[in-house]
Amino acid sequence: MTAPEEQGQMLGIASYCSALARIGGSMLAGASFMKFGSYAPFLSGSLVMLIALTLSLRVTQSASEPKTERVA
Repeated sequence: MTAPEEQGQMLGIASYCSALARIGGSMLAGASFMKFGSYAPFLSGSLVMLIALTLSLRVTQSASEPKTERVA
């Protein structure tokens, strides 16, 4: 999906997002555990995973569609 000359940049962005998610996710899970109880981190994690699944399915679906140009 990514051009060979852009793969390093995309890998760096993915690594950055992964590290940010690990830091922010731990802080939010701890805060929701303390405020709402032991079930809250699991419910919020499920919601985030559902959103991520929906977005990834949309991206892969649009990437697999054939590119057609409209002629006006």
